[in-house]
Amino acid sequence: MQFSNKINSLSSSPINWLIQYALENPNVISFAAGLVDDENLPLDDIRLALQDISAKNLQYGVCSGELELKNQILAMHSEFTNSNSDNVVITTGGQQYLFLLAEAFAGSGKIILIEAPTYFVYRDTLASFDVTFKIIPTDEEGICPASLEKILFDLNENNELDQVAFLYTITYGHNPTGITTPFSRKEKIAEVLKIYQSILLIEDAAYRDLNFSPAPNSYRSIPEIKDRSVYVSTFSKPYCPGLKTGYGIASKKISQILTRLKGNHDFGSSRLNQALLIRIIELGLYDKQRDNLVNLYKRKAKALEYIWNKELGAKFSLRFPDGGLYFWVSLPFDTGRDSIFFKNCLDENVLIVPGEYCSFDDDPESKKAIRLTYGNVKEKEIEEGIFRLSKAIFKTLS
Repeated sequence: MQFSNKINSLSSSPINWLIQYALENPNVISFAAGLVDDENLPLDDIRLALQDISAKNLQYGVCSGELELKNQILAMHSEFTNSNSDNVVITTGGQQYLFLLAEAFAGSGKIILIEAPTYFVYRDTLASFDVTFKIIPTDEEGICPASLEKILFDLNENNELDQVAFLYTITYGHNPTGITTPFSRKEKIAEVLKIYQSILLIEDAAYRDLNFSPAPNSYRSIPEIKDRSVYVSTFSKPYCPGLKTGYGIASKKISQILTRLKGNHDFGSSRLNQALLIRIIELGLYDKQRDNLVNLYKRKAKALEYIWNKELGAKFSLRFPDGGLYFWVSLPFDTGRDSIFFKNCLDENVLIVPGEYCSFDDDPESKKAIRLTYGNVKEKEIEEGIFRLSKAIFKTLS
């Protein structure tokens, strides 16, 4: 039996080990896996919406998704007034849409422009397509325009621009940094991309509805790059991951291609889950749950910040996230999976995500960083968890 080259290039996601370790060690407090708060899942909403399910919702549906849900998605985003249902594809989670993009555009010899640090699950997905990464540095507003411009200029000079598959960026409550890119920064990036007309931009907006303040508009709202921008999001983080429903908004041509590819995968995402979401949105339950989670996560983030500053603030600063589920923290030592620090964390029964998981070999800053999530950490456990983490940090420094 011989597997394909793609299978041979796959690696197990490190987050699987972290989740398994937490499950097998109930005394551990985990700031690792980016799970949503399981004490606030919308069980009553689902029960209510199920009462309106008809037999047709149990039948196969169209591959690109239910028209009514597409229209609801467009109505939820005021900047998409120039888009219609032909631009929307419903997928089994946002991750499927991202995978379809990789299938459509990536491949051996292709170049991916990607920020560092980044969402490591998609980085590993892209790596399985045998691509080359060009790393774009970031600051507290996201991708650095000057760095992107220099990379594109050099690619053009070396006649490699036509090998670029796309630029991938996370712009709301960034995973792992918690940064939301302001619209003024997006306009500067768009100015760079206007010069390079062949570059497709993928905007991962999974955490947009968990922004702690009104979220800035997307790249697709900028007319000059609208048709070269793809907006990808999900109902998993701001509502319910068990429904596994995501979506993307792109040009009609891209949407048609991705729908054809999706047909090879599954003939269409769960019609039942889509019907539930349609009814939940109609009843105003989606907005209610989203607002509840924003308030909950903001409260958790403030609690974590308060305890961190109490225990560690004199030595290590903490940037409060703009939304989402994550803090990104720089420390003065190696935080990798094989480091003394990580071992100390395990000894103290606390889990974190090493920064190296979220970046690349040529990004030394991430090797001294950690990602902390407050998503599924109980509020009463945050203080104890940070106390344990502070013990691991001071033990490593001693």
